[in-house]
Amino acid sequence: MTRDFVLLAALVGTLSAIHLATLRDGQEWGDDFSLYVAHARNLAEGRPYADTGYIYNPNNPVVSPRAYPPIFPLLLVPVYLVFGMNLTAMKAFVIVLFAALLGVLATALRKRLSSSYVAACLTLFALNPYVWQHKDRLLSETPFMLFAYLALFWAEKAGVESKRRTALLWGLMAGSACYLAFGTRTVGAMLIPSILLTDWLRSRRIGIASIAFVLSFLVGVALQKSLLLVEGSYLDQIVFEPALFARIAASLPRAFGGFFDNGYSNAARLALFVCASALAIWGFGARLRRGVTGYECFAVSSCLPLMIWPAAEYERRFLLPILPLFFLYAAEGIRLLPSARMPRVEPFVATTLVLAVGASYAGAYSRIDSGPIGDGVSSPEAVELFSWIRDNTDPNDVFIFQKPKALALYGGRRALAHRRLDDPSRLAPTLRQHEATHLVVHRTSPLPVFQSSGRLVKAFVAAYPDRCEKVYETPGFRVYKLRPSGLASR
Repeated sequence: MTRDFVLLAALVGTLSAIHLATLRDGQEWGDDFSLYVAHARNLAEGRPYADTGYIYNPNNPVVSPRAYPPIFPLLLVPVYLVFGMNLTAMKAFVIVLFAALLGVLATALRKRLSSSYVAACLTLFALNPYVWQHKDRLLSETPFMLFAYLALFWAEKAGVESKRRTALLWGLMAGSACYLAFGTRTVGAMLIPSILLTDWLRSRRIGIASIAFVLSFLVGVALQKSLLLVEGSYLDQIVFEPALFARIAASLPRAFGGFFDNGYSNAARLALFVCASALAIWGFGARLRRGVTGYECFAVSSCLPLMIWPAAEYERRFLLPILPLFFLYAAEGIRLLPSARMPRVEPFVATTLVLAVGASYAGAYSRIDSGPIGDGVSSPEAVELFSWIRDNTDPNDVFIFQKPKALALYGGRRALAHRRLDDPSRLAPTLRQHEATHLVVHRTSPLPVFQSSGRLVKAFVAAYPDRCEKVYETPGFRVYKLRPSGLASR
């Protein structure tokens, strides 16, 4: 066991401990976590996987597909069995997966960088304010990145292995990790062309390891299809609008620049992002000239689906898997400085960049609320609302609420969201189609999705005053009971 290995292991442990020690109490309104938890509950209790209470509205597909891929819920099942629906325990478990991710990244980066650069890349990634905030959201990005980078690492080992049997074994392991990435997030399918293209560019043929890789992946998919009926409905979100695609593509660099937000100055953020990006592009280009690896293909292929995905516009979350590679290529760009006849500049640039990014992070942290999460599913008013719904409504009732997965999980009732841009005349057919019985309004949240919904419901109640009965009201929430027959007559 080398000294560098011990130091990197200690760093991984320290970074993970920081995440664990700073977990926040409560849970935000972003309710994707609710569907993951509901799937985990169903798996643990032997219920149908997709029986979550969430009603998919094809007129608002960006809220969520009908069901999520099963691997992340499967990972949560042991936590649910031991701790029940304890979100803190589940988030702590995801931090354990994050520690494993850092270990995989450290192992992969050591093949390219010195230990000091590896330590800098890991630290800048793990302590990025967005990454730090992400630990409290209970989403699938961490397990996805873990399996994706495992697949890339094992595929690289398979590609350079001279022994046929050993290469076959690495290929099978890479294919299994690829399936786990795909079974966590569907975009994991982009690993397949990334790894196959790398193999073909290396030897101008598809070797036995790549064949094993594909077969192992297909076995995983077949098992999933045979054991679980998972209908994702992701394709419903895609529309053919070239102008929209161009707008999304233009938004992605700006969204990625948000990882360097300092909380105070956009000009400083932009300057830092441009400088770091110039180094990363230089390092990326040099890597392409020396020989393409799966990491380069993955960096490109991960961005391609986002350009046609409406939900990806200005969204950092979908760019998170390539953030570690950004720091890798920036480090490789810095290492090229001696070859550019600037031997004494490398340590200065490396130190300056790390300090600049650290200062940017410090500014962002000074603006971040690190206390308990106030406005979310765990707020007292939300808890009171969900309790009232469970105690005072019929199990067959159907609710309209802009966070339907959270209401289904905590309120125990079926729920859907109306379309984002709606009006009273179009809302009425939605209510009839899904036989909705209640409308829920969040009156105090600053989130735009709640504010726009509140305006719509207010207009709807004004249009149908005799068909909407107010049955629950607090400073935070209001619930209307509907008379569907009256809506049909209008």
